[in-house]
Amino acid sequence: MTHRKLILTLSVPIVFIVLLGGFIVAYEMRQPPLDRLQQALDSVESARTARAEQWAGDDMQKARRHLGAAQQAIRDVSSGWWPFESYHIADSLLTESIRLSQLAAARARERLATTRDGISSDVIASRDSLGIWRSVLDSDLPRAEDESLHRAASFSVQMAEALLEKGQHEAAREYADSARVLFQTLEDKYHQHAASSRQWVRKSQEWISRTLDESRTSGKTALIVDKTKHRLFVVTGGRIVDSTDCELGFNSGHQKRISGDGATPEGMYRVTRVNGRSKYYRALLLNYPNEDDRKRFKYNLEAGVIRADSKMGSLIEIHGHGGQGRDWTDGCVAVSDRTMDMLVKVAPEGTAVTVVRAWENR
Repeated sequence: MTHRKLILTLSVPIVFIVLLGGFIVAYEMRQPPLDRLQQALDSVESARTARAEQWAGDDMQKARRHLGAAQQAIRDVSSGWWPFESYHIADSLLTESIRLSQLAAARARERLATTRDGISSDVIASRDSLGIWRSVLDSDLPRAEDESLHRAASFSVQMAEALLEKGQHEAAREYADSARVLFQTLEDKYHQHAASSRQWVRKSQEWISRTLDESRTSGKTALIVDKTKHRLFVVTGGRIVDSTDCELGFNSGHQKRISGDGATPEGMYRVTRVNGRSKYYRALLLNYPNEDDRKRFKYNLEAGVIRADSKMGSLIEIHGHGGQGRDWTDGCVAVSDRTMDMLVKVAPEGTAVTVVRAWENR
């Protein structure tokens, strides 16, 4: 064997061994970007905690897709036999996933803050509306349906505040929206009532004029109850000789329609009985329902305004045990016991008693 052939024969295995060694070393030195992978996983989890799926869904989905693609790329390279294959693509995908998840988290926090500020403003506005309506209702005669709407709105506002405090913004918004709807309903009913009330105020002036004329002509005593001012006036010879505070039915903002509605009736009545030993100290029984009340009840019944099984009610009185500072009766007029001592003396059977929504210019 020549020298040249010997060198060639020895060189081939040496080269093979060197190449094999380099292959093995390259294979062993190839390291997947595990730290980068963990960083991407942490970044996606942080974005999820920041509620990015709800507030920045598109960016969050892209971040998850890039993370999934990077994990697959890592598996593909790690399971391959070619030692010089790179994790470069996986690393790029992980970098993009981190960027997108951080962007999603930032956008989620920004949008959440904007939403929270908006909801907070809505809740504050609802709380202000609650106070305004409380003042409006307190300055007017009580109406049960308005009070019911105000209580419902108050509950919605309280729930919105509590949920906002807990960070449950969407639920807080729902309650704030509910309060807004209730306030709008309250406003609509208030305007409807105001329009109806104007009609009764016009009638009030007619009834008062007739009552004063009768008292002036006969020289007798008459009683006039002004529901809006919560005052009972004693009139003799057509002139006011005394007046006192009075309390009314718990739903006195309305004309009485049916038994049990808590409204104090409006109209021209007469004392039909003087009761010196009433459940409420002393009392003057009125002739409610009168003819006008019966006609109105029949009309409401035929028009479907009230239920077919409704009753008119009766036993409307001016009685004692007043002075509670609130409208509390079932429809009667309550005054102090001391005032009742005076009324039973000056208002015998047949005395005119006129109850009005409001006595204008008085």
